[in-house]
Amino acid sequence: MYRRLGCSVIELYSNPDGRFPHHHPNPSDESTLDDIKKAVIENKADLGIAFDGDSDRIGVIDSKGNHLTGDKLLLIYALDVIERYRLTKTTPVIVSEVKCSQVLFDTINKSGGKAIMCKTGHGYIKAKMAETNAHLAGEMSGHIFFKDRYYGYDDAFYAGCRVIEIIAKMRENNKNFDLTDMLKPFNAVYISDEVRLHCENELKKPTVSPELTICADAGEFIDNFMQFDVSKGYSKWSSYCKNIRHKYPFVSEAPREENLPIEPYKFVHKLINKFSQNEVVVCGNGSAFLLP
Repeated sequence: MYRRLGCSVIELYSNPDGRFPHHHPNPSDESTLDDIKKAVIENKADLGIAFDGDSDRIGVIDSKGNHLTGDKLLLIYALDVIERYRLTKTTPVIVSEVKCSQVLFDTINKSGGKAIMCKTGHGYIKAKMAETNAHLAGEMSGHIFFKDRYYGYDDAFYAGCRVIEIIAKMRENNKNFDLTDMLKPFNAVYISDEVRLHCENELKKPTVSPELTICADAGEFIDNFMQFDVSKGYSKWSSYCKNIRHKYPFVSEAPREENLPIEPYKFVHKLINKFSQNEVVVCGNGSAFLLP
């Protein structure tokens, strides 16, 4: 299909094999992308495209061999959709989830779109997309849903077509265009990796109850996840319930400023240490506290 679009394609592991002998088929996991990153650099390719086992999730590698996280990829798609609707005076609606950077939501809104945050989870994203009649939606995991010029479901092959189209269109005016040119707003923040801490399944919901207090001054609670504006310079700290056995995921980010007291990475690792020392107590009323 990509060859029919005029691309020169270098295939890696394109013969189906359900045993997945080369690596686990997870395009959002950096450890599975080493081969495609190497191939992009060695062949001086414009991009690399990776798929999961059933090709409903996409991973994209830029020309320098860097993996674009799901929120960065969604911003590229969103800016393209917003530009297409600009002359129609239609405000495109773009849905995403709590794990994505606040940069994604802020940039969409500033650029003329309407960004909507909802619960983490494939089903929640699809439901919110239908509820809001969204033009586009996406997750950090690489699920991208196009209602704009498509059918509203997550088709990674089609998502690959759209990123190829964006590069071709932008190079009509700038032959040196690179996908990272559309991602400059992300340069203003530090963003941690997703950290999955041990947490028994029966404690997950109590942990995100509205009474939760974990090193934070204020928080916004939305159903099965929370988002904090944390003190000492932190702009966002998110956690969410997900069907991951005995794991509780966290993501944090903060402004990239010289006077930032501590990077969010250190904040998350402090939490890791506390969880590992069993210093989390869930009280009878459902509240959860980190002991000092």
